[in-house]
Order: sequence, then structure tokens, then C-alpha cells
Amino acid sequence: MQLYRDLSVYLEIGARATTVCSGGAVEGYMSGEEYVAAATATRRRLTEGAGGLSFDDHYDIIHAATNGRLKHEHIAHHASMKVLHEETHKKIEAFCAPAYTTDCLFKHSSAVAGDIDF
Repeated sequence: MQLYRDLSVYLEIGARATTVCSGGAVEGYMSGEEYVAAATATRRRLTEGAGGLSFDDHYDIIHAATNGRLKHEHIAHHASMKVLHEETHKKIEAFCAPAYTTDCLFKHSSAVAGDIDF
């Protein structure tokens, strides 16, 4: 039973890798081309002096990059993760630079998704 379950996981990963590498996209996620387009648009807005981007800015960028292919909840998830990443990056730069010790990095990034209570 365990071997079959593990094998099915590898088969699913293989199928997703084949989809992505052939230019397709997994449902709910951006394709490689869409990701690059969104990253380029984000970089362009930051270069223009917009400062940090808001949730709405990221939402608009991702929506434009995916040409409306993704559902609202998928775009909202990606946009919220971008905002969370930027906030974590700012905290790490403010509190951990220039040494970037492991203790400091874990302290300021470990609660990003929330700790699990046992």
C-alpha cells in the first residue's frame, strides 16, 4: 500500500512536470511564461518608483499576465502570497542584515504560514 501511494505521487509529479515543461500550466497555477510576464511587470512597476506593491497591484499584474485564465480565488491566493513574501523580506532585511544568522531568519520568517500546535 505504501509503495503504491509513493509511486502515485511520483507519477503525479511527472505528469505535472511534463505539463509545465511543454508550456502548459497546472490548474490554479501560473505557467512558466505567465510567471515571467508577471515578474517582469512587477519589476517594471518597482523600477518606476512605486515602492512596495499592494494586494490590488499584484492582483492586477497576475490577472493581466494570465489573461484571465485563472479564477478569482487563485489570483487572490497568488497576490496574497506575493504581499506576504514582500513583508517577510522587509522584516528580514530590517532585523537580520548584514549577518543573516539562522536564528534571526527563523525568528522573522518561520511564522509566515503559522506554526502548527501539537
